[in-house]
Amino acid sequence: MDKILFISRTSYHLLFSFLLNEHLKYDYETFLISSSLNKNIDEMAKKLNCFTKVKIYERISGVNGLLDLLKNKKDIKERISYVKSISPDFIVTYKDNDILNIALLDCVETKKKILIEEGRDLYKYDYKKENIGTKTKSIIKHILNYPNTYNFNQGENRNIDLIAAKYPQKLPKIKCKNKDIVEIPKNIAIKKYLDRFFEESSYNSKIKFNFKTPICLYLGQPLVARNVITREEENEMLNNIKYTFDQLNERLIIKPHPSENISKYNIFEKNNVLKNNEIPAELLPLQLKIKLAITFHSSGIDNLRNWFGIPTIYLYKIYLNNNLNMLGYEVDSFTEAKKVIDKMIEKNDNNKINNDECNYNLVKFINILFDKNTKSSF
Repeated sequence: MDKILFISRTSYHLLFSFLLNEHLKYDYETFLISSSLNKNIDEMAKKLNCFTKVKIYERISGVNGLLDLLKNKKDIKERISYVKSISPDFIVTYKDNDILNIALLDCVETKKKILIEEGRDLYKYDYKKENIGTKTKSIIKHILNYPNTYNFNQGENRNIDLIAAKYPQKLPKIKCKNKDIVEIPKNIAIKKYLDRFFEESSYNSKIKFNFKTPICLYLGQPLVARNVITREEENEMLNNIKYTFDQLNERLIIKPHPSENISKYNIFEKNNVLKNNEIPAELLPLQLKIKLAITFHSSGIDNLRNWFGIPTIYLYKIYLNNNLNMLGYEVDSFTEAKKVIDKMIEKNDNNKINNDECNYNLVKFINILFDKNTKSSF
């Protein structure tokens, strides 16, 4: 029986791995490594009994000095040793340019190494040239027999055999070189699997909603921490969002990003801000009727649209000059946003799943991923 190893860092990685595993667990031995900055996500991983084995590791941080270098070297070798003991035939990961994944993908032999899209970074390309500092670090690492690490963008790891992306045609050509490219089906949200994940991960005990009428949803992002916009711009945006929905007399629920400090949402009513911000956005429609979802930009909102048919609005154009070509409605101002929101609310109050279509999509996708002679699906 072949073995599959999933490497997870976020609640979305966990959910997507679970959805794949529900179809795989009868024909494969499946293993999961969870290594999250949010300890609640690791705790959730421990409760998923559908995998053959779940291993929790502390996230390996960047190198800021010799002590970090030596500690990381020890931790990486321990993880490599564990993975080699499993001897997986397939590795499925969602990030190929962090320290742990670089080391594992470089040192562990498999039939196939698969990278699944986790967000917009996969579609970006910035030429990275080594400077004196990075060259010096590389030399020191080599002297200390530190595992190979490379300075590259997500999707450029030379050890990846296959990339699964939502929009393959938008991938930079350099990331497609010597790799199979497969399109992720737009809808794989099989309700019984989502319900099972909801139960096994104990989210059913964490989410308690008393909203009897459909609501609107805002998905947060750590925009300031990632230098996307300034603190002042973010505060202005949140105040405008609050004002807009207050004017429309619509209840807006705030779903913070797992890496955000939720205190930034103090301007909103306390009961309307989800405290368990590690909850995948894709689980919320199981408990809430969502009229529409709004965000600056978010890959999670794509799934709300594709999986549940929820109308989506993006605000990034108000603050950025570039065009991200999202598939939802992109607005240029809050005046336009208010008009669009008003129209969307009238049209939608249902979150439906076509289980037959989802099952067909998921089975076809899995067959492509784990077939030895994979062909591009577009």
